Amino acid sequence: RKEKAIVWSLYPLEQLIIREIFVSFGIDTRVLASDLTQGQKSDLVKNFNSPDVCQVLIASYTANGAGLNLQQSCHNVHLFDPAPSANAQEQAIGRTYRLGQPRKVTVVEYYVRRTFNEKVVNTQILR
Repeated sequence: RKEKAIVWSLYPLEQLIIREIFVSFGIDTRVLASDLTQGQKSDLVKNFNSPDVCQVLIASYTANGAGLNLQQSCHNVHLFDPAPSANAQEQAIGRTYRLGQPRKVTVVEYYVRRTFNEKVVNTQILR
């Protein structure tokens, strides 16, 4: 549908694997890695917020959960891993669900049943 999306993940290696999958399908995907300089992060966010560059942005809950404004062109959030805490999850979703967001934000949470990830998700729901 040519809509932008942000994918939240915990682990750097996992972020690179996710990126390679998207790239193999011809989707312009970037990783907002913790080792980028402030200028590189700023440029990446600027590109993601522009309409024609970077369709998918992959970010880390721990390194990128606060201070980013990603709502300008994006309203699709994918939680690939359970967040380390309910607050971290709210921060991640809040990067697109912000003042000035004209569209409904869609959040998709992925986990495998009968695994540790399901237990983490259920624990967060009960808090």
